[in-house]
Amino acid sequence: SEEWLKNAIDEGCIKSYDYSEFSVHKSIGRGGFGTVYKAKWKDYGLTIALKRLNIISMEEKTIQSFVKELKNLQKVCEHPNIIEFYGVTRG
Repeated sequence: SEEWLKNAIDEGCIKSYDYSEFSVHKSIGRGGFGTVYKAKWKDYGLTIALKRLNIISMEEKTIQSFVKELKNLQKVCEHPNIIEFYGVTRG
């Protein structure tokens, strides 16, 4: 699962961004995968939702569910009524 993510980044399927590109403002929600923050993407001036995963406390089944969510989101993220997935960051 975490290896799938590393492979997807290495193969160019998912973009990876440096955490310093974002300034986090406040927590706006919490869910099964982690906490969502309102953040500013400095280089683009965009206000975004940044999801921080609780990988350490995640069970393998939960990580697999998140990977499935990412794969499904990539299939439909071009639709105007669905949030856009830009990539991942480590921080």
